[in-house]
Parts: sequence; structure tokens; C-alpha cells
Amino acid sequence: MVKYLSMTKVTMIGAGEIGRAIGKILASAGHKVTYWDKNESLIFDMGEKCLSLPEALAEAETVFFCVPSWSLGEALAFTAPYFKKGTVAVSVTKGIGENNKLLVDEALKKALPTGAPTVVLSGAMIAEELLAGHGGMAVAASPNKKAAGQVADLFADTSIKVTIVADARGVAAAGVLKNIYALSLGIADGLGWGRNEQGFLMAQALQEMSKLMVWLGGKKATLFEPAILADFFATSTSKDSANKQAGIELAKHGSALIKSESVASLPALVKIVGRDKVKKLPILFTLGRVVLGKIEAEKAFEDLKKL
Repeated sequence: MVKYLSMTKVTMIGAGEIGRAIGKILASAGHKVTYWDKNESLIFDMGEKCLSLPEALAEAETVFFCVPSWSLGEALAFTAPYFKKGTVAVSVTKGIGENNKLLVDEALKKALPTGAPTVVLSGAMIAEELLAGHGGMAVAASPNKKAAGQVADLFADTSIKVTIVADARGVAAAGVLKNIYALSLGIADGLGWGRNEQGFLMAQALQEMSKLMVWLGGKKATLFEPAILADFFATSTSKDSANKQAGIELAKHGSALIKSESVASLPALVKIVGRDKVKKLPILFTLGRVVLGKIEAEKAFEDLKKL
């Protein structure tokens, strides 16, 4: 891999679990990492110095947005005025904006200064596992090959293996879809489906996701990038996955108390794709009815099993 930079100044916007996990890994690789969060108590708890947003971004060469989809628009609006020419913006968010209904690649392009290099970083990176020292894998996606390479180079010789693709739209879409379809696996698990049945559901989910990738403007091949498939598996099976846990709660209690990207993004996805197309996708259609409370999960998934 070509080395673009040796030591890079990195700012993490968002000091939650994923922000801390990625920041820790980059710091261990010798990069200078600064954190900013509107909740300053998170910074205090880390023992880091609380900086103003202009201070945090003053010398940043790469800025990571490590916030949920419902906070990304606000984070971009806060930071955009302080972005310097050439600063690379990297989003690890996997969802659709709650207010603007934009996928991550669109949100970055719309909010940041014209020409700002942007990268969508997505893959199997469960924060709890990264913090515990386990490895992960991701794709850095951008039409700007140099920017994607710069981000991949940050993770050289770390526990996260990063590859490069150009299909930022597809990677942004895959992040949304894997969360929503992991919700279906969580429901099936909560209903006591066996592994054979869950495995078949996962296979059917991939078929639906393939169609949705194209409808959303991505490339079908992007869905089958190893890091993207690994992300779908990890999100669908990990005890630390909020999306899986939300599915289990829907199965057992009829509602999801935990706020997850899957439940938050599902209504927006249906609106973007269109109800007529959604009706042709049995799993997604069923999930929509369950999340909106139109049918109990047990009855809906029994009907789905018959299909």
C-alpha cells in the first residue's frame, strides 16, 4: 500500500463507543487524535481536554464523523464552517438522516464546502469488539481515489483491515440495508427460529438487498465486498448489535425500547424506494408492518415463513 502520510492529525466528531474505538486504534498507530462532542462529559470521562469546535478542527487533516444518523446532519452543520481546503471528511454513520432523508454520501456532499473530499467508511467494526482488541474490516469508499487511499493508509498495520472502492453510494446504501435486515434476524431469533430457518432468512434477505442496492443507485457487486458481508453477519448475530437487540425486543414485547439505526431508517427507506416496490420485497414489507405496529411480529413472521 502506498503511504500518503506518516503521522496524521485526526479529529473524531463524536466520542461515543465507535468514536473512542476508532480513535484508540488510530492513536496506537501513531496518529494525533483529537475528540469533540457536544456532550462534553464524554470528553471529561476520557480524560481528554475539552476544545471548542474551531480548536478541534484547526489542524485536522482528516475528520471522522462518528455519530448516529439522527445526529449527522447537526454535526455536519456545526463543523462545515470550520473545514479547511483539503481536509478529508470520513463518515462511519450507517443510516438515513432523520430530517433530511439523505443517505450518508449525499449528506456529506450537501453539507460540506464544495469540493471537500469525502469518504464513507463502513464494514464490520462493532465498537465493543474493537475496544476489546479484536480485529475488524472495512471499505473506504469515495470517487476521490486519493482521499480513500489516505483513509485506508491511516489504518495500515492496525487491527482494522481497510480496502478501497469507488462506489460511495453503494457503501452508504449497504450500511442502511444491513441494519434493517439484521432487524429481521433479531425478530426471528426472538421468536425462537432455528439456525436453519434463520440461515434461509439471511439468504432471502441478501436477495432483497441486491435489488435495493440497484434501486438506491449503488452497484450490486458492492454488497458482496467481504467487509460489507462481514458487517451484515456481525450485525445480525452479535449480542452487542443494537439492531439485533431491537428485533428481539419487537418479537418479545411488541416494541423496541432501544433506539437503533434500523428502526430509525426503515420509514425513510420505504419512502425513498416507494411502497409499490417495497410490496415486492416480502421481508422489508413485513418489517414495515411490524415496526409501524400494524401486525404483531409473531403473526407477521409466521406468514413470512409460509412464503
